[in-house]
Amino acid sequence: MKKTIFIILMQFTLYINSLEVESSIIESVKSSYIEFNNYIGPHLFYNTIDEIRSIGSYLANDITPNVRSSGNYNNKYIINHFPKTEWEIRELTCDIFEISNTALIDNSNNIELIISQYLIDNYKYNLDDADLLAHLILVYNAVYRGDYDHYSTIYTSESRIESDASKLGIDVNYSKWPGNTFIYIPLSDKINIGKLDSINSDILIEDEVIKRIKLQDENSIELREQIVDFKEKELDEITTDLDNKKSELEILESSVDSSNTDKNIETIENSEEILNDNSEKIITLQSEVVDKEVLIEKKEEQITKLRDNLAEDKNSLIKSTTNDNKKYYTFILNRSDAENYFGQLVNLDDSGAVINRSSINSVRNNKIVEQSGFTYFIAGGNKSNQIITLGKVNSRTLELVKWATANCFESSDIIFTGNKLYSLIIVENRYYIGEFDTDLNLVRRSAVSLNQNSYIINKSGSFYIQGDDNNIKLINLSDFISEE
Repeated sequence: MKKTIFIILMQFTLYINSLEVESSIIESVKSSYIEFNNYIGPHLFYNTIDEIRSIGSYLANDITPNVRSSGNYNNKYIINHFPKTEWEIRELTCDIFEISNTALIDNSNNIELIISQYLIDNYKYNLDDADLLAHLILVYNAVYRGDYDHYSTIYTSESRIESDASKLGIDVNYSKWPGNTFIYIPLSDKINIGKLDSINSDILIEDEVIKRIKLQDENSIELREQIVDFKEKELDEITTDLDNKKSELEILESSVDSSNTDKNIETIENSEEILNDNSEKIITLQSEVVDKEVLIEKKEEQITKLRDNLAEDKNSLIKSTTNDNKKYYTFILNRSDAENYFGQLVNLDDSGAVINRSSINSVRNNKIVEQSGFTYFIAGGNKSNQIITLGKVNSRTLELVKWATANCFESSDIIFTGNKLYSLIIVENRYYIGEFDTDLNLVRRSAVSLNQNSYIINKSGSFYIQGDDNNIKLINLSDFISEE
């Protein structure tokens, strides 16, 4: 899965004897959509991709294959490695990635980055394959969220470290991740480092998996193209491996024929020993060759089916586009829960159909201002690393242009006058009218504080407001305090 990513510079030890990820267990994911409710809005501070990925590298550094071990990143993110016991046959070895209650993570993409880098450093996957696998692992754990019977049946008994079933897997809502998330990474006992066929990648072409992710049509097509490319590379590896085994088999069969014609009595004892050893190898190789040939036939059928379905969908896909001269309406979809209002900006056509939507899903009220091709709104969150402030998007594309940095009142109205924006800001727990330029820089604010629920009337260079003493007042722009 191709994403805009930076390759992390930190390098940790790559374990030669690491266990390979067993993707086949992920094949059991169920149908219907999974859409992670990430926080999309302004933050107080931002971590770089490298910084997020380095968490995965840090966790991998303390994991030892075939031995129960664990990695701990500042008591925020924990990885536990659980090898299966000697008497367990069907149960799987696994890693469990835990998000503690002190973690500040609110986007599933960041979880994928951590897991991806962990797979790169501990199991030696390349970047693209690790990203794709991390994505599937997250979907799998969302599907089986809270299913204690599933996790306890599938995985080694050693991995049952959490008795609260509701914490197993991952919730689709970011607010429920800290302290309530145990992500299972299923592993196999067979080690095949660096080989694509060491992962049961059949899961990547199952329709039920693709349906678990809420994707736009163009992204779905791109993802499926990448899966086909992956499957073809995998097929090439299997075919090369088959050719190598056939060559090895021919050499061994020739050596057996030579041993049968060797009449030197002095070497007959050694020849019999070599003959027996080679005969066993021949039987093993013959079985492996047959298995590979059957597997290749299956893979070829899968790729053909996937390519045919992809071509059909490409031909029938009608993409929604917004013509520059076509009329559209900006609308806020209410995504509120029991505690908060969360809206998402969308564009509608004349029929009311959604023709475009913003990725921002944290709009705090239903008040927006549209001016000169841009839409202004208040969005954000109140978690420890979040802020509620003014935002600016391109009205037609709904792509983010900029966030303000001042803390705004979530229920504030937005007033546009004199090429300036006005909204309520919070300074030391008191409410003021803040004046912003169109680049969302806070220029100045009122000297008088307001009741947070004050009704505001704009009157040509002044405002009627209700002060925090509950008296109605007229405040003039000339009395505003500069923030420069």
